[in-house]
Amino acid sequence: MSSKPSKKNVDIYVYNNSFNSSYPMTNLISKSDDSSEEKLPPSLLAGNTYILVVTTDKLKKKETFVITAKGAGLVTFSESQ
Repeated sequence: MSSKPSKKNVDIYVYNNSFNSSYPMTNLISKSDDSSEEKLPPSLLAGNTYILVVTTDKLKKKETFVITAKGAGLVTFSESQ
């Protein structure tokens, strides 16, 4: 999976199975933000649920980004707010 934010002020986090905003480090498997050189995981395991959290550095700021997922199996996306 890869993501290409349009600007550096977009932070992207990948969680395994669940995300709890009160405990943002729990289940965190990858991040891509201004303070880190980490990249999103190059591959994810089939059959698992991953949560992608995309945020900006300012409240109510909107940015454009693209998510690309490739693999031998079916990849599905759903929106949660």
